[in-house]
Amino acid sequence: KFKGQIAFNVETCIGCWLCLKVCSARAIEAIPEKKKIRIIVSQCISCAQCNVVCPKNCLSMSEDYLVADTDRYSDALIVK
Repeated sequence: KFKGQIAFNVETCIGCWLCLKVCSARAIEAIPEKKKIRIIVSQCISCAQCNVVCPKNCLSMSEDYLVADTDRYSDALIVK
C-alpha cells in the first residue's frame, strides 16, 4: 500500500465532492461549473482518506513520489 502522489481519473468522477469533505489538508477544491475537483499536490499529505470515501474509485495513490517545483501552485502540481 504505497502512498505516493495522488492520481485522479477525471472520466469516472461524478462530482459528489465527498473527497473534498474528508480532506484534512484542504488539498482538494471543487470546480462547481464542471462538477469536478482539482487537487493541489503540494498540499496533499498522502493520507488516502479521499481514496477510501470515493464511491467511483476515481482517486488512487500512484507510485510517483517526487513532487517538486519552485511555485507551489504550478500547473505541474495540480491534478485536474
